[in-house]
Amino acid sequence: MAKDSKDVTVMFVDIAGSTRLYQEYGDTLAQDSIARCLIRMSEIIKRHKGTVVKFIGDEILCYMTDPELAFQAAFKLQETAKETVDPNGVRLALRIGMHYGSAIVEATDMFGDSVNVTAAMRDIAKGGQIIATDAIVKHIPPEIAHFTRRYDTSRIKGRQEQTIIYEVMWEGEASTQILSGTTSLENMKASKLQLSFQDSEIALLANMPALTIGRDLNCGIVVEGNLVSRQHAIIEYRRGKFLIRDQSTNGTYVLTEDGRSIYLRREEFPLWGEGKISLGKTILDDNDPDLIHFNSL
Repeated sequence: MAKDSKDVTVMFVDIAGSTRLYQEYGDTLAQDSIARCLIRMSEIIKRHKGTVVKFIGDEILCYMTDPELAFQAAFKLQETAKETVDPNGVRLALRIGMHYGSAIVEATDMFGDSVNVTAAMRDIAKGGQIIATDAIVKHIPPEIAHFTRRYDTSRIKGRQEQTIIYEVMWEGEASTQILSGTTSLENMKASKLQLSFQDSEIALLANMPALTIGRDLNCGIVVEGNLVSRQHAIIEYRRGKFLIRDQSTNGTYVLTEDGRSIYLRREEFPLWGEGKISLGKTILDDNDPDLIHFNSL
């Protein structure tokens, strides 16, 4: 029987340089320091509503349903590792890989492409680094995405397309803001989404039904064009934010207020701040009459 999958943020947290640790301190002390670190890491993950799936030697495989909480956990993990010297006098560095996607989750294991991609991110990360895919960066608000930078592209085994990779800049100002909650989604919950299309203005409230966009005349916003599907995308309110979900043939483009161009293909994306939506084609002209302008209030 086929097992159900769900969309989650997958995270591998690995203790860097454990082989050297055994060589330098001996088996007993090294094992004790690693065990202490794994316990600290698992406690931080659980405090951020994460689920520890399993321990694999000197690393943890875990997942979270909220991408922002996953980022907060990753920041806290790195900050704690940097500041902690255990009773053995050992300071350990962490390598963290993160990805958002579909996975099959069981009580003691996870399966699927998302797990493989996350493992690849962990392998790329060095001690003290957080490496994330564009898939998870798409799912965090601009205030947090501001602390990421494009790092590389990689062709991951089993995938045809290149994966865009980001480094998360977790130290300094980033750590202060993320961990203090000044960028928290709880402080950014939207209750209204103002949409403008040509001569029409639509105010979408949190308690209203989802809005369909497409060329079908029954859509809430009707957009004509050869690249537009009949029911191209849906905007809905969920868990304190408005999301746009693409369900088209040619995809949906979102231009965020911080200048990021996000391409969605059968994916969803939170609409934060001000921005523009284009159905089926890239945004080349800000004055394109087919653009839908949004403002999350």
